[in-house]
Amino acid sequence: MKHFYLILLLLVPLVLQAQRRENFSNAYLGVMMHNSQAGISLVNSFGFIRYAGIGAGVDLTSFCNNIMVPVYFDVRLKYPVGRFIPYALGQFGKPLYEKNNALTFREETGAINPIKINGRHFFGSGVGFQYRADKVWLFASYIRREYHMQYEGKRTLPHSFDTQFNANTNIFMVGFTF
Repeated sequence: MKHFYLILLLLVPLVLQAQRRENFSNAYLGVMMHNSQAGISLVNSFGFIRYAGIGAGVDLTSFCNNIMVPVYFDVRLKYPVGRFIPYALGQFGKPLYEKNNALTFREETGAINPIKINGRHFFGSGVGFQYRADKVWLFASYIRREYHMQYEGKRTLPHSFDTQFNANTNIFMVGFTF
C-alpha cells in the first residue's frame, strides 16, 4: 500500500503540469438509452496526456424495471484531429442494484421463498467521438456492457438453481463535454 501512495504522489504533479499546458480533461454529461430504458450519465476523465484519460463515472438508469446506478472506472484512448476526437473506452465497475422479490421458489414443504437480484460487477467497452461546434463540445458513443448479477434468497437456494448470471446490454449515449 505504501508503494501506491508513492506512485500517486509522483503522478499528481505530472497530471497537474499536463493540465496547465493544455486541457486534456473532460467531463461527459449525457443522456443514454440503456436497453431501451432512458438514463443519464456523468463521466469525469482526467487526461494525463493528449491521447489518454482515466477517470470515474456514474449512471442513473434502470434494469428489470428497477433503478440501477452503475459506478465505474473509465479509461479513454483518444486521437484528436482538429475539431473531431474519436475515442475508444473501457469501463469496469459495480452496478448498485437490488431487486427484492424478483423470483420465488417453492420448497418441498410448500413454503414460498422470495429471491432477490444483486449487482456484482460489470465490464464495458465502446467507441465514440467528440466534436467541437462553436464553443460547445458534443459527443456520441456506443458501449457494450456485461453485467454480472447474483440471485440471493433468505434461505439456501436449491442446488439446481444457478445463483449467478450475466446480462449484456447496449448503451447509446449523446451529450456535451466541458
